[in-house]
Amino acid sequence: MDNKWIFSHVGIVVKDLNKTLEYYRSLGIFEIPKTTPEVLVGRNPDVDGPVGEILKLDVSLQGLNIELIQPLSGDNLQQRFLDKYGEGMHHVCFEVSDVNSTRLELAEKGVKVACHIRKETTYYNTGDYGQMLLEIRQKYR
Repeated sequence: MDNKWIFSHVGIVVKDLNKTLEYYRSLGIFEIPKTTPEVLVGRNPDVDGPVGEILKLDVSLQGLNIELIQPLSGDNLQQRFLDKYGEGMHHVCFEVSDVNSTRLELAEKGVKVACHIRKETTYYNTGDYGQMLLEIRQKYR
């Protein structure tokens, strides 16, 4: 099975999603969807249960998909990133046709799991390479 990685989006952590949207809307930069932001609960592989909530909204910048993320609660990756680095690029996401085989390949290469968002979505810590996370998720048909 061909498990080609297909670029999906970049994730940007912000302090306040609404203020960020207002600002970029005033500049006319992003194509802002009419949908409402989604609340997601993160899970850490080393912790039993949820580790925090985030608020996210997908926007488009001239065809580039961007996920704006505001940490809401808990000790999650996004809040730790915001505390350490401030607002900015948090992750790059790729879709794969078989997320389980990709997880096995990454584990064999020693890439450490940072967090699971859903059973089909996993963040990986890339270590000292770019100070960002790698997100892998199951490609939807």
